[in-house]
Amino acid sequence: MAITVTAYTNFGASATQIDVTSVVVAAGDRIIMGVGHGGTSSSAFAGAWDPTGVNEVIAVLHTGTQGAGATSSEYWVGELVVPSAGTFTARASWTTAANAAVNVLVIHGADTTVAGNTATGTAADGTPTVTIASATGRMTYTLGCVRDSTITISSDGDSTRKGEITSGSGASHARIWWWEEAGSASVTVSGTLSTAPTSGTWRLRGYDFIAASTTSRSVFTTNARRFGS
Repeated sequence: MAITVTAYTNFGASATQIDVTSVVVAAGDRIIMGVGHGGTSSSAFAGAWDPTGVNEVIAVLHTGTQGAGATSSEYWVGELVVPSAGTFTARASWTTAANAAVNVLVIHGADTTVAGNTATGTAADGTPTVTIASATGRMTYTLGCVRDSTITISSDGDSTRKGEITSGSGASHARIWWWEEAGSASVTVSGTLSTAPTSGTWRLRGYDFIAASTTSRSVFTTNARRFGS
């Protein structure tokens, strides 16, 4: 079975909660949610699927902050394997008000029984790069988050961006996106930032998903670099 995704997005300024509405999930799908903050370090992230109904927890996979305070870039990734099917709201919340963007991927056709582990990526200023252990027939998805929404990102020739969104315009806002790239023995996902600011930061977190007909493990990969350090 081929893996495909549908992206849903929303954003808010000085928010502690963002709802992504009208998210459509079918039986056997899985949800992966990415949240990006610009200029504010927060805490106590939480995710919920259909918070006023079945109220299923979107569990934390990874969080990370690069920098501190006004020059920080922060992300949160959560996942819900086999959520209740239907058209519902996916909610992200946290404790400290922040300019934030949320990107929810509904993944169709991925194995819902495998576990995951963590690997290490590589980095270069101005050219975000992450290397993901994968295999032919799988799909990789990499969350990117950069502080300062005026900075744009171009993809390498093998990657496709899904659901790119900003929390607003300016240096204190975040830009987030998912990169999609077909699996191989080792997938290097990279791009080029339009500007490498002295106070800006970016983070990447990559995930490898296995088609439902296979039984291998999924691999999580991370990478971060602060500019001007």
